[in-house]
Amino acid sequence: MDFDGPNNTGIAKADGLPGQEAGSAVLGYYNGDPVYKRDGAQTYGVNFSEDALAICKDDDTDACKGNFPTPPSGSSAVGSLSGSFDLLVSSGLYLTMLSFYYTDSGTGSRLEIQLFSDGTRLDGPPAFSTCGTGICPWALFEVSPGYLATKPVTSVTFSSTTGTTVFDNIEFSTASRAIPEPSTYVLALLGLALVTAAGRRRKC
Repeated sequence: MDFDGPNNTGIAKADGLPGQEAGSAVLGYYNGDPVYKRDGAQTYGVNFSEDALAICKDDDTDACKGNFPTPPSGSSAVGSLSGSFDLLVSSGLYLTMLSFYYTDSGTGSRLEIQLFSDGTRLDGPPAFSTCGTGICPWALFEVSPGYLATKPVTSVTFSSTTGTTVFDNIEFSTASRAIPEPSTYVLALLGLALVTAAGRRRKC
């Protein structure tokens, strides 16, 4: 996901659509954009929270916000005016790979990502490295597949001090969550009934 929109024109650039300041310039764009139906929308099986904001360098157009190095993908990146935003995986899927580029303003950015499995926060992953002071060059961050294999990650929160960090080229892969066959439930219930019956016999 490069946040550059069709033909590198940005995501929300049409009459009647929310402006970049609305925060919904990214919301739904990578899940087929069912509400605004913007040109070039992609169906990737993820949504962004309303705090996600597509931004680009000030010298590109008057609508762009931000003061950061040219993004790896072109002109646009994603950040948040509130300091955090969520990447939400569609129901029935979980992440098997996650990587992205980021630039921040050093140690004061307090940059971190939080991984969740069905609303439960998971421990880790490792902390980010920063360049110290000033605006850092773009750096690649990857979550190890081994870590993602420990539990099904269904959402990611990107957070930092407001106005200090932007992200670009978010890449990921997903897999379907296994749904037990009806026969599996039947066998589980039968096993529970047998255990309960055996326990009652011991008490008699």
